[in-house]
Amino acid sequence: RQSVPLPLPGALYSSAYRYEPGDPVQQALSSNAGSAASAMQVVSGELQQLAREFLEGTSDRSLTPQVEQELTSASREAAELAMALTISLTAADPNRVHWIDVPPESRDPVRIKSAPLDVAPMLAQNIFERLQSVIFTSATLSTSNGPDAFTHLSRRLGLDRLPSERLLSAQFGSPFDFDKNCLILYPTFVPSPQDDREGHTDLVSSLLAETAIATHRAILALFTSYRAMRDVERRLKRELLGTEIELLVQWGRADRDRLLQRFRKTRGGILLGTDSLWEGVDLPGEALEMVIVAKLPFDVPADPVVAARIDQIRSEGRSPFQEYQLPMAILRTRQGVGRLIRSSTDRGVVLFLDPRITTKEYGRRIRSALPGRSAMPQNREELISIVSEFFDSSKDRKGGD
Repeated sequence: RQSVPLPLPGALYSSAYRYEPGDPVQQALSSNAGSAASAMQVVSGELQQLAREFLEGTSDRSLTPQVEQELTSASREAAELAMALTISLTAADPNRVHWIDVPPESRDPVRIKSAPLDVAPMLAQNIFERLQSVIFTSATLSTSNGPDAFTHLSRRLGLDRLPSERLLSAQFGSPFDFDKNCLILYPTFVPSPQDDREGHTDLVSSLLAETAIATHRAILALFTSYRAMRDVERRLKRELLGTEIELLVQWGRADRDRLLQRFRKTRGGILLGTDSLWEGVDLPGEALEMVIVAKLPFDVPADPVVAARIDQIRSEGRSPFQEYQLPMAILRTRQGVGRLIRSSTDRGVVLFLDPRITTKEYGRRIRSALPGRSAMPQNREELISIVSEFFDSSKDRKGGD
């Protein structure tokens, strides 16, 4: 660590160091770990030869089919590992980004990682050009309404590389009555998470507690980072002292299913989540009646893959924000909001606690991509009143039915 400029362990979260051909990290990796790739290539070759001898009957021993299969599989895995090591250590492919993850604890392993920057050429060549037809369907594939709805998707997947006559697209309305059943609130009194992080954290915590106490509804609060979520968690625990409201917090991907199962059993509980809880979560009916978006889900620019894609787009003279960061944020926002209304009888409220959605020009694009009716409360009292009135009307409708 003294000769290579890696982040030191001891931070609360993993640190990423992106490296390129010729820099000190790449040179150190190549000189110290290059022998590992060569060794794996040798191991793969030896395993292949051994498997060949058994299959051809030239060995004086025989193996069961299961062992032969394991031997062949091990040879293949060794070859793939050797190739992955070679790609990562040389960092020579301009269409890949390479980085090192340094864990917060020194006893944990440092991980070498690599990812493609642009999968469009691979998809176009290996899938779309070989198949007669491909159908994509989703509730969140488009970033807007109109002719440019699928521009981002086409560019990312390589569909724009195909002849235009092969591409057909269509948008279909939802069978759900969002105008009646979904209310989206954009309060105007929220401090900026960039300019006043402490103030924003305090407001998110207090509003979460006040809304939960006033409505007794199941709430999913979505965050863009574990750090922000932990800050809110610490304050929220104090806010909820003396109440019977259960607070659940996501600790990574592994516990997601267990958390969701427990959250379904709560009545009026709060679930704080990030990462994987923005999508693929199905909590119909009273299992989820409010979604709170603490911050707009823009990708973190410090992430190695995001930074590399931004650099690539900028080097081509295009706008990374308009062509990559904003469309991705729109898709992610739609996915998060989509956790709320899962059936024709679901009703609920979405609350955005990031003022950029009303103060920035791009906020208008994000809002226009969301369903449902909306309101912009001017203060805390008005917000709680609107939410309470919405759920009171839901209760009356159920009683009338």
